Amino acid sequence: MTEEFAWLFRYDDRGDILLEAAHAKRRAGQPVAAIGFLDDAIALGGEDRGFARVALADLMLELGRADEAEHQFDLLRDEQPIFPAPCELAAELHAAHGDLRSAVEWYSLAIANLLPHELAELDRDDAHSSYANSLLMARHRTRRALGLAHDDWDNCALLDLTR
Repeated sequence: MTEEFAWLFRYDDRGDILLEAAHAKRRAGQPVAAIGFLDDAIALGGEDRGFARVALADLMLELGRADEAEHQFDLLRDEQPIFPAPCELAAELHAAHGDLRSAVEWYSLAIANLLPHELAELDRDDAHSSYANSLLMARHRTRRALGLAHDDWDNCALLDLTR
């Protein structure tokens, strides 16, 4: 840990701090330091592990190390528990790189691992603005871009008709 970030460890959420430090080092053009912070965040486990794996995969892609990026995605997919938010970021990263089929798979994994209270938000009056619906809509848009027929989850996506 560099002195530059040592003061941050007075705070409770070490994972967030490591992720922020990694992003700062990446923006500063110091990928090796960023990788070190991401490795430390991965070692903590939990949801931050997932966020760190996606950030590391993104960095590996930027560095032209696609095999290492794919390895991070494989680990993210296989580790338990699976958290929806890192899966959503993995979907967005795949979509940004033009891999829409993988993006659909990651959106599907995110939806499949939503917590009961997140799914219950689909029954509220403001369901169109729920996290679950944002995932359903992103998956639906990506599937449409691929020309795929509607499936049951596509039929669950709620359009915001108030706009």
